[in-house]
Amino acid sequence: MSPLARLRFLPLLPKLPQAPAPKLQGIIFDLDGTLTTPQPWMFSKIRALLKIPASQEILEFVTAPSWSERERAEMMRVVREVEWEAMLEMRLAPGVAKLVGWLGERGVRRAVLTRNYMEPVAHCEKLLGIRFEGVVTRAFRPWKPAPDGVLRIAGMWGLANAEGLMMVGDSEEDVVAGFQAGAATVLVRRRGNCGIRERREVGKVVDRLDELIPMLEEGFREDFRPPEDNVR
Repeated sequence: MSPLARLRFLPLLPKLPQAPAPKLQGIIFDLDGTLTTPQPWMFSKIRALLKIPASQEILEFVTAPSWSERERAEMMRVVREVEWEAMLEMRLAPGVAKLVGWLGERGVRRAVLTRNYMEPVAHCEKLLGIRFEGVVTRAFRPWKPAPDGVLRIAGMWGLANAEGLMMVGDSEEDVVAGFQAGAATVLVRRRGNCGIRERREVGKVVDRLDELIPMLEEGFREDFRPPEDNVR
């Protein structure tokens, strides 16, 4: 059975008829590979330098309690050095500047939820010429795919929950975090994420972020997959 399309947020074009749906309160973006062009070499280099098994997540590995405080500090130094190198090569993904500027003109709040640290976020802000209205980095735990970061941003904005928010990212962790928090979710199509595009946590798939502009103007409709669709 094909997914059903249901109206999630009211149209941002005031001239269109207003349907019974909530107003979009803000959009949360992942940083690496979503707002910026993918840099897969960064993760490969960190894994190679620290000999991290492919089966283990990088931050979980370097912060494991089995390491001494000195060992963890040294590994985090290596991680930050590679992240800094990647930051110097940072490029905005196609359509990002157009979407982010368009949202700002319409008073839609914009936030970043990332496992990276603050300096790359600040560099992205410089490239965009804006300040995000909310930022949550890896300093806040638990990390994605836990929903806590999404809910943290909702709290920053005085919202009781994340139902009026949208989480946009390029990974399983992004859409799972958003879905579990109760936010709408958008997956940015990237090489390597084809295996998650049909998951029920994915509300919409786009190739470029500015594809969201007409969707938001006309009222964002998400793909809804009833639970029985996933039973085979």
